[in-house]
Amino acid sequence: PADVYDSLDKSLEFVQSTCEHGAHQFLRDADCYDEIGKIQSRLAEVLIAAKQEIERVQREDPELAKETGELGKVRLHRPISVRRDMTAECKDEVSHNDGCLTWEISPEKDATLQTEMALEVDTNLEEEDMDILPVLQYRSTRLMRSRPV
Repeated sequence: PADVYDSLDKSLEFVQSTCEHGAHQFLRDADCYDEIGKIQSRLAEVLIAAKQEIERVQREDPELAKETGELGKVRLHRPISVRRDMTAECKDEVSHNDGCLTWEISPEKDATLQTEMALEVDTNLEEEDMDILPVLQYRSTRLMRSRPV
């Protein structure tokens, strides 16, 4: 049994690394069909091995299968709700129906910024201060090596 879990673990690690490599190939070459094929075949092998292991555990150790079966149940998600303190602030937007709280979100406002002042633009491009730039000094690296430290 431990060999099955090790092989499943290694197969899933292979799938993860192949997914990462495929994502890189997709971004680089827009082509990851080879990786997708490898992933699909390996996941099919993992599924078959996992089903066989589940059947083996159910046959050999039904109590263990019952315990792990309860842990592996699908988790149900509860509906989205809003905290009551949030609803107190926006009473007009909250509606109560069927015991669930729903909160309607107002549509987006215009994202453009309204300014009170006009933008200033410098139209005198010739008057730029070009003479302020520093003077670059080029030095030979050969001369720098020959200096005493």
